[in-house]
Amino acid sequence: MEIPNNKVICPACHLGRIAPKTVTFLSMYDGTLISAANTPAWECDVCHERHIDPHLIHRIEALIGPGGPPPNKYQPPRRYKFVKAKKDLPKTEKK
Repeated sequence: MEIPNNKVICPACHLGRIAPKTVTFLSMYDGTLISAANTPAWECDVCHERHIDPHLIHRIEALIGPGGPPPNKYQPPRRYKFVKAKKDLPKTEKK
């Protein structure tokens, strides 16, 4: 990604100026979140629109590989235990 000496007007809002910045690239691939920290990008100082070089995105996708990322098997822990109300419980016979 080339970094010019002067800042360029934002193509999204036409008010701000875009400047080089490092950001975290986030994307979903088949239900798995992919994160690439310290990704160079252009960001507007007014609307915060970000533009990442398409060649860099292709490089990230090449690192993932043709088979895609491994499946996401993470299951968050359950914090609450749900109990049926007494009226919904089956009635037991007394002997």
